[in-house]
Amino acid sequence: MRNFFSGFFLFCASLTVSAQADWQSFIAIDAGFRIKTPVSLELVEDSLQTDIGLVIHKTYYGQSEENRLVFLIHCYDYPEFTVHSDSTELLAEFFEATLEEAIAAVDGELKYNSPVSQQNYPGQRYRIDYLDGQASIKTQAVMIRNRFISVQVASPADLLYADLTTRFLDSFEVLE
Repeated sequence: MRNFFSGFFLFCASLTVSAQADWQSFIAIDAGFRIKTPVSLELVEDSLQTDIGLVIHKTYYGQSEENRLVFLIHCYDYPEFTVHSDSTELLAEFFEATLEEAIAAVDGELKYNSPVSQQNYPGQRYRIDYLDGQASIKTQAVMIRNRFISVQVASPADLLYADLTTRFLDSFEVLE
């Protein structure tokens, strides 16, 4: 029996090491961030002509087939002198509008929202449930000078994988 538990412990330990080894560091120098990810990330670039000028949009995305998680990082570069991380009053309105848009985009329900600081840059972390509670998206959003970055994990609600989601969100770093 003792050999069984020793063998089981070693098996579990090897799974933990294997799961940790599957995570890789992803660096997007042009977008100014680094993150640890369990999936390969692809890039799609776009630009949007808005009332405030041209907004450059980059999306890094990847999906885990084994656990149906979608990992996303959206980067929006706003024109100079429009939105900035040191513009406290404007930033509160910006984050509120961004959150309202995110909820409306998926016809979802806000589960929580809390302020965060990412290397002294202001941000928010929130969760929205959608598809009548069958799916969930967790987001950490931060404004870095005139760049808005939204780091997200979407999943079926019954498979929140809180540890994977938290690890992905927490591993985000701004490159200075």
